[in-house]
Amino acid sequence: MATQQRIDTAERVLITGAPDVIFAMCREQMTRQGTAPFDRQYWEDEISRFASQGLRMVAAACKPARAGSTTLTHDDLREGLVFLGIAGMMDPPRPEAIDAIHACQTAGIRVKMITGDHPQTAMSIGQMLGITNSHQAMTGYQLEHMDDGELAKAAVGVRHFCPYQSGA
Repeated sequence: MATQQRIDTAERVLITGAPDVIFAMCREQMTRQGTAPFDRQYWEDEISRFASQGLRMVAAACKPARAGSTTLTHDDLREGLVFLGIAGMMDPPRPEAIDAIHACQTAGIRVKMITGDHPQTAMSIGQMLGITNSHQAMTGYQLEHMDDGELAKAAVGVRHFCPYQSGA
């Protein structure tokens, strides 16, 4: 989501979204001393730390708005953003979802989870749901680079599919 806001006397573009998408738009990050080069590895590590606790992550960034602009275009968001930080939200599975998955498993159905979450978030939520205690999730990047045989094998064995593209 992107908005244009007046902050103090300056017009700014503020954007939030999936960390991997926001990261691709940032070359700098905000620090207490001002801006510094964007440290993607640091933020990837932080996201992994929080995602492993089942938190769903959102990133935020900003940049000055174009002079005289009153609307935003995709070009306004493609580059030049300054990374502001991340936020993690817990959205625990509802008890009825856990019960439904258990009923499916009892009936012999192998439950799979397809999610847009970070792979570690998916694994944590999957464990809460009782889907698996394994540590394997397939990302969109991994799926895109499989041949048909590898994909067929993954479809049988893997329980978590996540299009998240971190590090791709």
